Formats: sequence, C-alpha cells, structure tokens
Amino acid sequence: ESPDLFCDENVLERALVRGEVLAGGGMRMERLSRKRRRTDGGEGGGEAGSANDGDNGGKRIRDNGPPIKYSRLHRHDASTTKHTNTTPVKVKIVHFVRNPFEMVISNYRYHSQDPTPEKWVHIDDPCQHLYGDGVSLADHVIPTLASGWNNHSPIELDSSSHNSSSSSYNNTLRQTLSDITSLCHTLYRSDPATRNKTFYEHLRHHLDEWDGLRLSTAQMIAASSAANGHLAGGDVLRMANNVVRLEGLQAREERWRRRADDSGSDDNYGDLQLLTISMDDFIENVAENTMKFMDFVF
Repeated sequence: ESPDLFCDENVLERALVRGEVLAGGGMRMERLSRKRRRTDGGEGGGEAGSANDGDNGGKRIRDNGPPIKYSRLHRHDASTTKHTNTTPVKVKIVHFVRNPFEMVISNYRYHSQDPTPEKWVHIDDPCQHLYGDGVSLADHVIPTLASGWNNHSPIELDSSSHNSSSSSYNNTLRQTLSDITSLCHTLYRSDPATRNKTFYEHLRHHLDEWDGLRLSTAQMIAASSAANGHLAGGDVLRMANNVVRLEGLQAREERWRRRADDSGSDDNYGDLQLLTISMDDFIENVAENTMKFMDFVF
C-alpha cells in the first residue's frame, strides 16, 4: 500500500535522499531482496516508487544500507537510526495518484462484490479513526494540508509560523472530518438489527447503494483501518498528504542546491526527481505516459 509520510521534510530527506534506515516507533519496515530497490505502494491512495542510485560504472547500487520498504514515517522517527549514510544519493520517485471521486466509487464497488476480494472487510470497523497511540488520521494530515493550502505551493512544513488563513482551513477541515466520522456512526451498526453485522454485510445487504457508498467513502476518507494493519482506510487524505510532502521535499532540495551553487559551496546535496502521474490520465493515454515513465526512469 502507499507509504504514509507522516513526518517533516527532515525525516523524509534522511529516508529517501540520504538512504538512512530509520527505526522509529511509529514506522514499520520490511527488508526487500536487493533486486527490488523501491518504496512502493498499492491500490489505495496511489503508489510511490523510489530508486536510490549511485554511480558505479553505470551499475545501479544501493548505498551501504539494506533495501527497505517504508510503510509509515512519523515525525519522531528521526530520533533513532540503524544506519547513517552521510552521502546523498540520486533518487527518482514515481507517484501514482487517482481522482478521489473515481477512488471512492471504485472502493465501494470493489469491496461490495460477492464474494469480496479482501477478507479484512469482514472484521474492520470503518468508523475507527484512531491509531494504536490514540492519534487520529486527521491529526497526522491536517497540519500538512493546512500549510499547503496557506501557501498554494510546495513548501517546507517544519515552520512554526501560522496565519489566520491556515488556521481557518485547519479548523474547517477538522470539523469536516469530525462530521464524516459522525455520519459513519449513523450508518454503521446504528440499530439493533445491524448491531452485530460486519462492514461487508452493511455494504452488501443492509444499506442501499447510496448509503453504502456514503459508508465506504467515510471509511476511505477518515478511517485508520486497524483490521488490516492500517494499510488501507483514509486513502483520500493519505494521498493528498503524500502529494504535498513529496512536492515539498523536492522544492526543498532544489532550494538547497541553488543556495549551494550561488555561494560556491561544495556541499554534496542529493539529486531528487519526482514524477506524479494520474492513473486516470495513464489509462486514457497509455502510450504517451508509458514513454514519459520510461524517459523519467532511464
């Protein structure tokens, strides 16, 4: 599934540009075979693939650390490091995103099939919006989205400066997400007849298509989805968060590189390139986007 970038650009740069293996309490990682050098995602909010390349006679290498898959990066993950790499690397990230309207309709149709393709819908609470530490998805993504809204461009989000515009957006979004969670509770196990019914049974049998779509959409916007290890649920917000985070990181690296060039500094900054592709556009223009992808990667 798509990685959750619940961290500031400092942590993101260390993980993606410098190739450090961060081992914070809020992150899970998997060692991959050395033939798989990527950070990749899945069906939910799109996928982000990352390749860390070095120059070794034209061969692709990974700096001294092992290939890993980040599924979640938190702000506090910078506190512990299992491998430190002081030499930035060349990084190319391909981020696939989806139209959120298409996403929620696809999500409803996919999970209400008979039989349903994924078993977790039989045990998931679609209204559960908290993670194990008691923090909600909204707590993770609202600061990012509010800052992005305030600046209308990719920015560094570590700044402590906030003005009335971002504060107003913050409050509006938080209230909207609270209303969505409340709506979810009015649709899920809200009467004695459905008290013991599953998420899937609600979608398939106990709600009409309109309310079924509303319930599955609430799950896809605000839920933490504990039943599947937090790998789905809240896909729409997680996707938006990742777009802002990745674009912010790219803008930060470009600024640092320009400053180094202007000052004549010999600091070695990483080379970060980002390609964001709409899956809807990819499907409509397969040949063109395939060539764009190949040109970018190679």
